[in-house]
Amino acid sequence: MPKKRDTYIIYAQILEFCQKPRPIKDIMERCGLSGQSVYEHVGFLFDRGLLEKIEVPKLRGPLFITTLKGYRYLRLFERLEKLLEGEASG
Repeated sequence: MPKKRDTYIIYAQILEFCQKPRPIKDIMERCGLSGQSVYEHVGFLFDRGLLEKIEVPKLRGPLFITTLKGYRYLRLFERLEKLLEGEASG
């Protein structure tokens, strides 16, 4: 049975993928999320300022891109991973 991903890992995957503007459908496919789940996670990140929404008139929906606060989350998440692996110093 596959191990369930932690929510914080999913957030990091979304933020990493959205370093370039991405539509919700691409986020869903790339991160392996269901329709409802992708909207919940992206909504959470957007509401807290980790993702920015870009409206493009010719597209059906908005694009999402990682904000400076989102990049800060990624840096902290990476440090936490290293710490848990025993690779972090000090």
